[in-house]
Amino acid sequence: MRDRYIKQADGDCHAQIMGIMAFDADFQQITSASHMRYTSGGVDSLTTLSAPLVPGDTTVSVTNASEWNTTDSSSDKWGLIFFTYRTQGGNAQEFYCWHFKTGMFFPTQVDKTGHKITLLAPLAQDDSNPNDPNGIWPAGTALANTDSG
Repeated sequence: MRDRYIKQADGDCHAQIMGIMAFDADFQQITSASHMRYTSGGVDSLTTLSAPLVPGDTTVSVTNASEWNTTDSSSDKWGLIFFTYRTQGGNAQEFYCWHFKTGMFFPTQVDKTGHKITLLAPLAQDDSNPNDPNGIWPAGTALANTDSG
């Protein structure tokens, strides 16, 4: 049997094999929530922060919000996933991450032309950047709109 553990680079759906659980080099389980990005018509929501995101902020500024969810009523498609994870060995992982949270905004709060997402609540300290002493996600950080598959 051939096993596949990581989502395809082009953003297509992941493979699921019954009885198999995927783990990364640090033995953390890779689940759909840690890598699924929202797509609209096959176009990926992956983008970058256009301004720093600081704990307490109520808006997220991105370089491109044109493919973010503005219609789906499922709260698992109303979140942010930050692609910043590095294994204990220092290897960057560009297709999955442990820094994600769903239910952060309503689809009506995505401004596709102004490229801003208004959050339901200020960014909590728990959702801040664990690699920065002040919890700031810097401009240029890769992120996407979450999805559930």
